[in-house]
Amino acid sequence: MAGSDMDIHQVAKLARIALTPDEAQRYEAQLNRVLTHMEQLAKVNLEAEPSAHSQPLFDVLRHDEIRPGLSHEAALSNAPRQTLGQFQIPKVIE
Repeated sequence: MAGSDMDIHQVAKLARIALTPDEAQRYEAQLNRVLTHMEQLAKVNLEAEPSAHSQPLFDVLRHDEIRPGLSHEAALSNAPRQTLGQFQIPKVIE
């Protein structure tokens, strides 16, 4: 599709943008480079095994272990304001 069969003015019309002659010339050259690159990508052999990852995948996860957490009082000890045993925050929507 790259080359002479592309009409930059038709592309601009479809995109609903107005181009000056200088912009049309510049964008036509850029679009031709993009389309040439797409043609090269279309030639790539995709019949081989999928290669979504360059390295083998493995999970690095720790085992879940039950550990003691904070008590209710300790969690609220540094709260600037508390109400009914809960954090009280300032109202952000009026």
